Order: sequence, then C-alpha cells, then structure tokens
Amino acid sequence: MVALLQLEIPSSTVAACNSSPSFNLNAPNFICIFKQESIDFSATDTDGDRLVYSLCAPKQGLDFNCPVISNNNQCGLVRATPPPYNDVSYNNTFSSLQPFGNTSPVRIDSTTGMLSIFAKTLGKFTVGVCVKEYRNGVLIGQISRDYQFNTVECNSNEPRTGLDTTGINGATAINDDVYSNCQGATARFVNYGRNSSSDTYFWDFGITNRLDDTSTLASPSFAYPDTGTYNIRLIINKGKACSDTDDFKLIYYPGLKVNYGFSPTNCQNNLVLFSDSSTSIYNDINKWQWVLSAGDTAFVKNPTKVYTNSGTYNVTLTTTTSRGCVGKVSKTVIVNPKPKAAFNANYLCYKHNATFTDASTIGTGTITKYNWDFGDGQSDTLKNTTHVYNVFADSFPVRHIVTSALGCRDTIIKKIKMDDTVQISYTTAPASLCEKLPVTFTNTSIGGNPIAFQWIINNGTSVNGNSTSSTFQTGGIFPVKLISTNRCGIDTFNSTVKINSSPVVNLGSDVTVCNKFTKTITAANTFDSIRWSTNENTPNINVDGSRTPINITVYENGCAGKDTIVVKKQIITSSFSNNFLCLNKPITFNNTSTVNTGTLNQYDWKYGDGNSDINVQNPTHTFSTFGNYTVQLIATSDIGCKDTIVKTIAMDTVLNVNFNKAELISCQRKAVDFVNLTTGASIIKIHGALKRAISSQRMQVMLLQELVYFP
Repeated sequence: MVALLQLEIPSSTVAACNSSPSFNLNAPNFICIFKQESIDFSATDTDGDRLVYSLCAPKQGLDFNCPVISNNNQCGLVRATPPPYNDVSYNNTFSSLQPFGNTSPVRIDSTTGMLSIFAKTLGKFTVGVCVKEYRNGVLIGQISRDYQFNTVECNSNEPRTGLDTTGINGATAINDDVYSNCQGATARFVNYGRNSSSDTYFWDFGITNRLDDTSTLASPSFAYPDTGTYNIRLIINKGKACSDTDDFKLIYYPGLKVNYGFSPTNCQNNLVLFSDSSTSIYNDINKWQWVLSAGDTAFVKNPTKVYTNSGTYNVTLTTTTSRGCVGKVSKTVIVNPKPKAAFNANYLCYKHNATFTDASTIGTGTITKYNWDFGDGQSDTLKNTTHVYNVFADSFPVRHIVTSALGCRDTIIKKIKMDDTVQISYTTAPASLCEKLPVTFTNTSIGGNPIAFQWIINNGTSVNGNSTSSTFQTGGIFPVKLISTNRCGIDTFNSTVKINSSPVVNLGSDVTVCNKFTKTITAANTFDSIRWSTNENTPNINVDGSRTPINITVYENGCAGKDTIVVKKQIITSSFSNNFLCLNKPITFNNTSTVNTGTLNQYDWKYGDGNSDINVQNPTHTFSTFGNYTVQLIATSDIGCKDTIVKTIAMDTVLNVNFNKAELISCQRKAVDFVNLTTGASIIKIHGALKRAISSQRMQVMLLQELVYFP
C-alpha cells in the first residue's frame, strides 16, 4: 500500500481556531475486478464544519528514481521531501476523475464520502480524494488522501483467505490482512481465491510449538485453546512446483458480544437515542463506530440521530476492545414519515365563535388523530372546529397536535390575539375646560384593530372620526360617549366631562372721579388670580380718571371672567368777574365757572369782610368799609367735586378830591395848567376844553367851555 496525506492549514484570518478533518477508516488493499465496490472515505470534523468530498489528482510524494525512504537508501532519501508536491501525471485514458481508465467508472458521493468503483482492469491504481472544509459557507481548509488500490480476479488462482464473517458468531474483517474472531469460540476459515479440485490445501493456524494446528480442508474450522493473536497461513499445492501462499492475522479473544438498542418510536425529525449494550468478558471495549446512515458516522458510545427523511436505514455498530477485538452488528431502523402540523384561525372575539381549520400535511400515510388545546382550559378532537372564548384576555396560546396512523405526531402552537381588546380612551384640550370655549376631544384608544370611531357629546348628534370639537354654553358635568367598531362588533365607552364655569366679576357702574382725587374700585368675590389693565393684581385699586376704561380679568379653575368700567375725571374751573369796587355801592359778581362733565349745582361766596353767600350763582354785595377785599368762590358739582378761586379786589373809592391851577380865572381858548391833588380818582372829564396830558398828575387844558371834574 502506498498512500500520501496532505493537509492545508488555513490562515488565522479565515479560521482563528480549527481542527482539521480526519479520515475514519482505512481502505482495503485489494478490490475485485468486475465487482461493484463501495469504500468508505468519510472523515470526521470535531468542529462540526461541513465537509464536501471530491476526486482530485494524487501527488508525487517521492522521486521516481528514489521511490522509498530508508536509512540504507543509496540515493540518501531518509525523509520525505517537503511540499508542495506535483500532481501525478496520467497516461492515455487515465485521469484524476478516471483513475482506473475510461472503461472503469469511479464516483464519490460529495456528502457521504462513499467511493464507488467498478474496476475492469488488473493492476495498481492510485486514487486521490479531497475533503473541503466549509464554515458558515466559507471554505477554510482542505485535506487530501492518495490511496493505491490493487485489483485482483476474485475467482483467480491466487489464494485469498479469511474468516467466515456471516452469522451472529461470525468473524469481523478489520482489513484484508487482519480478522477478529472474538464473538465466537470456533474460527471458520474460508478460501476466497482459487478453488480447483486438483488443488491441495495446507492451513497452519499459528499456534507456536504445535504441529497439530493444521488442516488440509479447503474451508476448515478450528477451536483455539487459548486467547491471543495468531498468524494464519494457507499454502495451496504445498511442495509442488506451482504453489502459492496467503497469510493473515487472527485476533482471538472470545466473549465479545455486540448489541445495541434505540428509542423512542422512530419518526421523521424525532431525536433517536442509540444505546450500546455490547459486553466483553474482559470489560475492555474502548471504541465505538456507528454508521447511522450513509456517510453519517459517530464514534461515541451512545449517539443520537435526527432522521430528517423517512425511510429504512441500516445502522451498524462496530466495537473495538483494547485487545484489538472488533465486533459488528447491524440492525434496521425504520423512520416513519412525520406529519407537519398547521392550522388557520380567524380572529378571536370575546364571547363570539372562533373558527379553527386544520392545514396539516404528511408526505406519505395518513393523519388519524387531531387534538386542539384552545389555551383557556378547553379542548377538542375534531379536525376542524369552532370555539367560544368566555374568558377575556389579550391573546391565547392555541396548540394543535396531529398524529399519523403510524404514531408519529407533530405540534404547533400559535399565540392568537383576541381582537376584542380595544382599550377606549380619549383626551381633551385645552388643559382647562371652560364654558363658551371650544373643547377638542381626541381619540387615544389602543388595541383591537378598530375600523371606526363615533362620538356623541352631550347627547347631541353623532360625529365620526378620531376627533371632534364642542362648545358648552354653561359649566357643569356633561355626558361623553365614544363608540369603537372592529370586526368583532361595537364597544361603547361612557364617560363625563366637567366644564368649569367662568368666574363672574362685577365692577359696578361707570364712575366719575374728582380732579386730584381717587376712588377705589373693588373686584368682589375670591378668585385664583386677578389682572387689571393697570398691571395691578390686587382685589382693590385706586383710580384718578387719568386712564379709562379700566379692564379686569379674573381667573378661577383656569377659566377667565372679564369686566370693564369707564372712569371719568371731573375737572371744575372756578371763575368770576366783577365791576369796580366802590365804597358803599353795590357790586355784582358774574360767575363764569365751568365743568368738563356733569353739572355745577352750588356756588358759595366769601367776600373777605365777614359776609358770605351760600348757593348763589351771581351775587351782589356792598362793601361798607374802605379797603382791598379777598373774594373766594367755591363751585360744587353734582357729585360733590369742588373747586375754589380766590381774588383780591382793590376798592376804587376817592377819599380827597383836590387840584390847583396856575390861575383861577382864565380866558376862553387859553391853555390852563392843572395839577391833580386828588387821592382815589381815576378819571378826569373836562367839558368844553382840549386837554393835553403832561404827566400822570398834570395836564394842560384849553378851555372851550365850562370845566367839570369827576372824581
């Protein structure tokens, strides 16, 4: 046998940590021509990476001129040359895909690694098998194995010996040259090669220091007296010129019994538990190899397997002991098709019928049992059914179980939402709801897949939509109804809304304020807050009429009340006039007082001589004592406003009338000089004369006629 193994180590950027696959079994050295051979080239990857098998070109690991490695090698090759190695060159009709020639088909299953060969030519042939390793769909490495096969005629004259491997106690072929006979006490030898009636046979069963451990039968049996490992030899035509020999090794430790069980009922996609029950009298079983399906092997004592496809599977368990014994048992595992549970359900409504329709399928066979668990403690066994939910919840887990005629079942659970879960709610705006102001109602309902909403505010006309607006003319509690419609029906939410009355403030009638005086305006009652147009916020304010009108806004529960008052300022202008003041002569006072608003209805006088008049508009008064007098007038309006004017008046009375002249008698038309010596006089009248003032106290008069002087 010549073989070469080549391993590619991936970059750390591709796989930071990786265990390369390892081939599970050794291939046989010899295969028969004209016989379909199936050889296991499967590998195991401890990382669980996906393996893909293919035929590939073998490598030239050794030099043609120095084909072996040896310390005594004349060419000095004591170790293999380092890689890389070149591909083997094929001649004529041979290639890596046709390593036995174009007449001998070779195929490898890319998934299982099973190599199929139908050789038609005798010789030595090299086959290359590559295993690519994929992780998450990315190629991370590759190993390759070259193997030399020797093809033989199985019915030829060459001896080909072994042990009978049939039956419960049959031997197990470890390879072409090694057999284990640990499951039975007697070894049954078989000649698979030439078998001619003229041939003679000589078997040596390999017991040292014994001469009777031989047989001349073509296929003898032999009971070994003790355990151990024996070298067996068959010589055909011993002692003749045309003889031939075949050797193999026998491992003989009886007492190994291989068996296993599996559970539970084998259904597609169910986890099957395989349990090894093999025994050895030496208690030395230390290796297990399971072939669970084509290309699927396991090397643990009790493996598990999920068969995703229904069918019949030949499961083989091979056990190995520490003494080299190998035992094998095969059983048939039938995997029944499993149904696929499925169902359709319409919406769930509180206290309404819900319909459940089975939609399960099965590849082959029939579904015979149906079970429903509706999630509310109720169940049913009909294929298609209905159910009424008398318990309200947001959703229910509905479980549907289907079982086939062969006992395989599948379960599906769906969490189905109950549609009748509309949580009706709404909001109002603004934050403070007041009479005579619009209130906006906005739907904030959630859940239940509603398709329409309807409002009825204060028992009025219904309005459709997600929002509406209404104005309440007075404060109070008013009904609000919000109706939701979904495919389950109608749900109504009845509630009330409180509308706050606007606070009432009354400042009273308009007021008039006397000039230079103030009046107090009071906002009666108690309010949350007050705002005057004068920027004051107290219940009482003083006004002087300089600003009008005066506005007030009061607030209570976020609602506003308003009032306005007009403030007038009453301005009185007291005034009077009089003629000259003469001693002991009546003088008239002319009242000229005015007022900008309202009326004057009283006039009070004080003359400065101790006398007065009450409520006389235009009085007359006589002063009996000479002097200057301070006269006071108080004008009073209809609202009691007053204004006072005071005047000091000089008296015009003449006390001494006198003058002198330059001459007592003068002629007509002659100028006469007069000097005024009078006190209190203000007017000089000259009749019949032309006068010319020289100064305030002196004048010249040309007498035309009689002179008259008036003090």
